[in-house]
Amino acid sequence: AARLLVTAVAAVAAALCALVRARRQRRHARCEQASQQAAKALDGSARHLLPKLIWEESHAAEAQELLREQLSRGHAFLGDEGHESLCSAFVVIVGLDSGVGGHAAHMLARGGVRALRLVGSSTVTRASLATDAVAVAKDVGRQSGAVLLESLRRTVPDVMVELLDAEWQEENPASSDREDQIAALAPLRSATPVPGEHPGESGRVRLVLDCLSDPAAKASLLAACALLGLRAITVGQVDGRADLTRWHTGALADALPSDPSLHSTRALLNKRTRALADARSLDVLAVYSSEMLPHTHPDSLGSWRAAVRGPLAAGVGQIVALAAIAAVTARQPPPQLPAKVARVVLRRLTTRLIARERRLYGTDAKQLVKMLPDETLELVCLTGWGMRCAITAEPLDSRACNVELVRRDKKLPASAGNLLLLAAHLAHAHDEAPEGTRIWTEADDKRIARICAALGGRRHSPLGPHAHPKVRSGLTDVVSD
Repeated sequence: AARLLVTAVAAVAAALCALVRARRQRRHARCEQASQQAAKALDGSARHLLPKLIWEESHAAEAQELLREQLSRGHAFLGDEGHESLCSAFVVIVGLDSGVGGHAAHMLARGGVRALRLVGSSTVTRASLATDAVAVAKDVGRQSGAVLLESLRRTVPDVMVELLDAEWQEENPASSDREDQIAALAPLRSATPVPGEHPGESGRVRLVLDCLSDPAAKASLLAACALLGLRAITVGQVDGRADLTRWHTGALADALPSDPSLHSTRALLNKRTRALADARSLDVLAVYSSEMLPHTHPDSLGSWRAAVRGPLAAGVGQIVALAAIAAVTARQPPPQLPAKVARVVLRRLTTRLIARERRLYGTDAKQLVKMLPDETLELVCLTGWGMRCAITAEPLDSRACNVELVRRDKKLPASAGNLLLLAAHLAHAHDEAPEGTRIWTEADDKRIARICAALGGRRHSPLGPHAHPKVRSGLTDVVSD
């Protein structure tokens, strides 16, 4: 056994030596060929430049060989056509503050994208070191985009990277912000014709990655992409999430409303485009989470919502990079189905709510459907209460039989700010309770009042500072448009 081990080690060492010798011979042959060609082209006065030219030629050839070896696995997976499409793509990444954009840019550059534009003006802080893709302690105080740009030039020096130090603003921006928005989606300024591509298309934006956190800014960016005919991938809310396995990729129309950021973006985009918010007329892909945000969390909602875990930001960034590569190379996976399942469950809850309203309050079914459209019920059940009982936090079962939608205040009509999800036995007890009495504790009442106030458009929104006023008002006027 010892002899066999020694023989195997010797064989491996011999193979490595032969490989190094062959590489040196190829490099020497290229240098000789370059020397002969340069000697023919140069006159006697420029002979002293010959060694430098030969070194530069050899170095460039070696860099190209290393690049081909680096991209060889992706080339084998994508094929010649897909690999060429990926290498010729120009991708714009808007938003670097959450860490997702930086991780996505890093993986796209390593994966084969040769042209990137980074749009963002966030700075590196001690707290952001936990989520930043490449920043270290000495980078605190510097611009995140500049740090990422330097890292990409060291890691993949052949990638062309542009940095735009600006934040994408929401509607009605100032003139300077409007100029930054135009520059963000403009063709690559230093573009050169790509082999096999029409010269007029060289440098044109192929894909936009929306890594912003403000729904109003996201809707503005996606509307601009729709106007320019650009494909886009939008990322849902990352803060407050804990489970990377619950992230999905699919059309924006099918995104689960458990993601408050995408839910608000879809509603605002609906109003901007004056079309149905299913986004099927828009080429928008969504990366979102089906993880329910807890509604029983303590009052420190601001610090909790701002908590983005470093591993989660890195994982979501890699998911976004994979989705971008699939979109650019036309290898998009089939759509997923969690949204369809959620809509079936919501339909059952709505049917029982209509029956309860008709039995207890004599509410007309058509009037109730008009007052509570689908998106409002999605906002209440998924974003507001997380498909759990508002008192016991009991989760919804697979048949949606253990919880009910009920009025919080029986004197007021059913609306986004006056609906609760209660366990079935608690819902019946609430219906039978005398007027003016509650079946929950004072602490529960304060928490329920806070969430209902947010859903109804008043203060202390658990949806966070990013919730748009139209969303906080129950989306009634948006949907009715």
